[in-house]
Amino acid sequence: MKLACQKHLFNLDPDLHYLNTAYKSPLLKSAEEAAIKSLTRSRNPQLILPTDFFTESKEVRNLFGELLHVSGQNIAIIPSTSYGFSTIFLNIKGKPKGNAITVGEEFPSGYFALKKWSEEHEQNLVIVKGNKDLIQQGSDWNERILAAINNDTSVVCMSAIHWATGLQYDLKAIGQKCKSVGAKFLIDGAQTIGALNVDVQACHIDALICATYKCLYGPYSMALMYVDDGFFGGEALEEAWMNREGAEEFSSLSDYNESYMPAARRYNVGQTSNFILTPILLQGLKQIKEWGIDNIQDYCKSLAIPFIAQMKNHGYQFEEEPYICYHLFSVKIKDGKSALLQERLQANNCKLSQRGDYLRISLSVFNNESDLAALSEALIESL
Repeated sequence: MKLACQKHLFNLDPDLHYLNTAYKSPLLKSAEEAAIKSLTRSRNPQLILPTDFFTESKEVRNLFGELLHVSGQNIAIIPSTSYGFSTIFLNIKGKPKGNAITVGEEFPSGYFALKKWSEEHEQNLVIVKGNKDLIQQGSDWNERILAAINNDTSVVCMSAIHWATGLQYDLKAIGQKCKSVGAKFLIDGAQTIGALNVDVQACHIDALICATYKCLYGPYSMALMYVDDGFFGGEALEEAWMNREGAEEFSSLSDYNESYMPAARRYNVGQTSNFILTPILLQGLKQIKEWGIDNIQDYCKSLAIPFIAQMKNHGYQFEEEPYICYHLFSVKIKDGKSALLQERLQANNCKLSQRGDYLRISLSVFNNESDLAALSEALIESL
């Protein structure tokens, strides 16, 4: 299925060129309606049945599992990326005198969790940086990461793509190298899942954590976590009542069942149901399933390719395939042009994020040619 622009499904400002899903996605109209319905239901809590504490969360886990090509049994519902990393590192032991690897300029949530774990387990923290002297860093950076992984590696923790530039990592090659040396492979999927197809089993990913307010069109303060079967017997970060076997039987909760819910559900955050936020997330996941991940990426590519070609004619440089993602990529800002560029972006009603020396361009299915035309004009004028 070839997607057309889906702007009609959102309540976006018609005068704004919003190219910033990597910052936060707008809500779907259907998600707004679901949230309002949830609020009005809460006026009369007798309408919330005991089964409602479990049905929507189960659907969320199953839909997210489909995106990753796994069962919903492997999915936990958590409040944030940092919560997920804290849970995972609680259940990993380091190799004697081992090392832990991440990439340069990684997002803080993963970096600080890995740094703390490395210090507590006497692991050497290795940061694999890209070569900023290269116009295209993708191939070289991936080779550096693969070369850094060795028999002493306990953990590799990184984003699926670089959160600031969109540079794509070779997850299959990195995952295979981790598997060959017995290292855990942990992924932050916040800027990826929902817009780019990632098969966690094919990539030998042990755990993947994903905030929901970006490519999943969900709410802030919710996240989802995939864990492979090896984590099914692990230690939960908290002792929530809903994570115990028999939690559905409200009349016998004080029987204190010591057994956790099966598989990944032991890692669910307390108050998993979240009657206001869960319906928002559910609408986002349903819509992504209807669109299709590959169709979303193809639509973004159809907008990005002519834009990139035009910008190259004006001296701007971009990452090349297979290391560029078309839903999130970046352009390096010309020396001394940052202030002027921001001025032109504002004048053209373009909303994007600058991260370091890069202007991060984040496309989605609600964008169209006029959005890229306004951005092109701003970039050319800033020269």
